[in-house]
Amino acid sequence: MSRNNSRTLDTLREVLGVARKNKVDVLTVSGDLFESEEDAEALRPELRTKLFSGNEFQIIVIPGNHDREAYRKNLDFGSDLRILTKLPLDAVKQEKANIVGVPFLEKSSEELVASLREAKEKELVNILLLHCTLDISYALADFGEEKEREYFPIDSYTLSGLGFDYVLAGHFHADFVKKDLGGGSLFVYPGSPTSLSWKHLGKRKVALLDTEKGDVKEIPINSFYYDKLKVQTRPGFETKTLQEIREWVEGHAGEPCEVRIAVTGHGEMSESEFSELLKKNAGSAQIEENRYSNVEDVLRHPIYHDFKQLLQIRKDLAENKDDIDYRAIEVLSQLKAARKIL
Repeated sequence: MSRNNSRTLDTLREVLGVARKNKVDVLTVSGDLFESEEDAEALRPELRTKLFSGNEFQIIVIPGNHDREAYRKNLDFGSDLRILTKLPLDAVKQEKANIVGVPFLEKSSEELVASLREAKEKELVNILLLHCTLDISYALADFGEEKEREYFPIDSYTLSGLGFDYVLAGHFHADFVKKDLGGGSLFVYPGSPTSLSWKHLGKRKVALLDTEKGDVKEIPINSFYYDKLKVQTRPGFETKTLQEIREWVEGHAGEPCEVRIAVTGHGEMSESEFSELLKKNAGSAQIEENRYSNVEDVLRHPIYHDFKQLLQIRKDLAENKDDIDYRAIEVLSQLKAARKIL
C-alpha cells in the first residue's frame, strides 16, 4: 500500500471518528473519495471489512472526476456505503432529509436543472450533493490546481433557483468555503480532508450540518496536512522574527504534517549568523527559501538617513510607513549592488 493510501485510510478513520462523536445520521462525500480507480481497488478490502461496515450511520457518496471509474462495476465497498450512480440524478430519503446526488458530469444541462427542481420533497430538508465548479471567476482565484479543469460549471443564481436548503459540494480541495446563495440556500465546499499537495495548506476540516438548527460548523480534524510560514523581517526585528518562526514550528509539534518556511527581508545581523539561527529555530521544518540580506551599509548611508527623516515628518504616510521603509531599503540595496550609489 502506498503512503498516500495509508494517509487516505488514516483520514477516513478520523472522519468516521468525528461522525461517531457527533452522532450524525448520515456522512456524505461529494466526489473524489478516491484519487483514482487504482486507489479504490487497493483500499476496498480494508473499507469493506473495517471502515464502511458496522457504523451507526449511512455513508452516501457521489462519484467525482478522480474516481468516477471506480464505481462502474457492482463492487462491495461495505454495507454502510451507498453510492449514488443513477443518472441524471439519484436520491436517498431519510426520516427528515431528502439527499439528492448528481453523479459526476462534465457539464450541466437544462434537462438536469429541470429534474433537480422536481427532485425536492416539500416536507423534508433538501440536500444536494454536487461535484462542481461554482462561479468560475470566483473559483479560479482560490482553489489550487483543480482550477485547470472547470468540471460542471454552475453559478450561484442557478443553484439558488433550484430551491435546495443545502448544497454540499466537492471538486476543489484547498479551502473550507461557505457561501450564502440567497433564497435560503447555503453552499459548502469543505475542501479535501487531507492535503494532497502544497497548494492545500493548513489543518483540514469537515462540515458538520445540523438540519434542525440550520447550522453548518467547521470541524478541524487530525489528518495529514501541509503548512507553510512566510515571514518578512526588517532591521531591528531579526530576533523577533526568529522567535516567531520557533513558536510556529513548536505549534505544529506532534501534528501529522509537513511544514516549510520562507524568509525574506533585511537586517543588521550578519547573513551567516541569521542563517545559522534560522536553521536552529526552524528545527525539523524545511527552509524553502532564505532571502534575508544584511543591509548595514544601506542603513548608514546619508540618502537613507535623509529618507528616514522625511518619512517621520510625513504623517499622511504613517499607516504604510513600514512598507515604504522596506521598499526604500530594497531599492537602495539594488543601487549599491549596481554601483549606482557609493
